[in-house]
Amino acid sequence: MSSPDETRTHFKRIQRFEKEAFIPSRTIERLILQVLGGWSNLVETVRWQRFHIAGVEKKDEIVHPNADQLGKLLKNIARDSHVRVPGSDFKAAATMIRGVRNDLAHMLYLQEVAGAAPHRTVTYVRVENLEFRDDVWSAQNRREVTVTEDQLRDALDATQWLIRCSKWISRVGQILDEYPDDAEVPGGVGLLPWWFNEWGDQRTAVLTVGDLRATKSVDKQPAVSRRARPSWIVAKYLWVRDRLPCGRQ
Repeated sequence: MSSPDETRTHFKRIQRFEKEAFIPSRTIERLILQVLGGWSNLVETVRWQRFHIAGVEKKDEIVHPNADQLGKLLKNIARDSHVRVPGSDFKAAATMIRGVRNDLAHMLYLQEVAGAAPHRTVTYVRVENLEFRDDVWSAQNRREVTVTEDQLRDALDATQWLIRCSKWISRVGQILDEYPDDAEVPGGVGLLPWWFNEWGDQRTAVLTVGDLRATKSVDKQPAVSRRARPSWIVAKYLWVRDRLPCGRQ
């Protein structure tokens, strides 16, 4: 059996690895792996949260989160916990990350890395679909996918933000259960990963527990202030996808 010091050292080591996983690598191939691993981390974080909320009686009913519905799942978790969150930003973040990650997950091979760091461009190839040309010949259609180093970093940043939001939904939910609405938020709100303009300056604002509560439904307005809003929400993206010639398979 491990001693308390050994256990503490073990968990600190895990925390260090997980923290470093969200520091964008200067090696672009490793950055791609960080995006792929980050998405898995996010999906498993949300799945564990749903599993825990469901309780022992319904543990077998929890299925793996659908990637297309991840933003909605987070909104639903917040709704069930009565936590006010920027639901539209959750959806936008999950959609953007998924758009980058899904093509990467189907990558056959890297074709080219062009430009200079930190604004390089990666071109890789994935399978688009399969089709029959006639009764005899079939084809595997492939296409090029181009993603920029900036897009990869933005996807990684957005992934970390959603993971933080997921964990903070649980924390805020506990606060709502334990404190009256007119009480000040214990510990302050300086680390809260989302923010609404009406709350004022996050660095100096003093909120009550009631401010964090969703009175009707999860907020659908993208009302997060620019300071608290991750940079990728206001960025524009361009994916260039060129179809490659079909070949006999």
